Amino acid sequence: MVAAGCAALEAQEPPRPTRTVEAIGKVVDTLAADAIKRLGTEPYRGLPVVVRTATPAGGMEAIVAELLRTRLLERGAQLDAACAARCMEIVLQEFATDAPVVSGITPGEVLTVATGSVPLLGNLTRSLNERERDRVRSSSRTSGLFITYTAREGNRYTVRGHQIAVVSTHDGNVALEHK
Repeated sequence: MVAAGCAALEAQEPPRPTRTVEAIGKVVDTLAADAIKRLGTEPYRGLPVVVRTATPAGGMEAIVAELLRTRLLERGAQLDAACAARCMEIVLQEFATDAPVVSGITPGEVLTVATGSVPLLGNLTRSLNERERDRVRSSSRTSGLFITYTAREGNRYTVRGHQIAVVSTHDGNVALEHK
C-alpha cells in the first residue's frame, strides 16, 4: 500500500524538461556541420565566420556560441571576433515558448524554418527577469535557439537563412520542416 502511494505521487508530478548536455552537444555538432557545408557554397565560400549572440547577457546562447566557435576551429574554419568587411555571420537568439504538444520534435534537433513566419517564437527579445520566469516554468516550455546565417559585405546582407535548434521540450508547436 505504501509503494502504491509513492507511485501515485510520482505520477502526479509534471515531467521534468529535457535540457541535457547531449542535446546541446548535438545542436553544436549539427550547427558546425551546417556552417562548414555552407562555407563550401556560394556566396559563403572563403569567408571568415563570426559567431555572435543576439543579447549581451549570458545563458544558453553564450554557451552554444562558445562551443560552436571551438567546434568550427577544430574543423578548420577561419573565425573572426567581428565582421570587418566580409564574413559569414551566425547569430544565436535564445527563445522559450508555451504551445500545444507536437510529437516527433526532440531536444537536440535542428529544424529549417519552412516559412517566413514562425508562430512558435512570438517576441524573441527577453529580459533577465523573463529568463528567470522561464526557468521556473520550464517544465511546461519548449526552449531553443533561433539561428540566422548571413553572408555580409560590410553593412549589406547578400544571403540570409534561418534554423531553429530545440534544446529542451515538454510542449511545443513549430511550423517547420525537418532538415
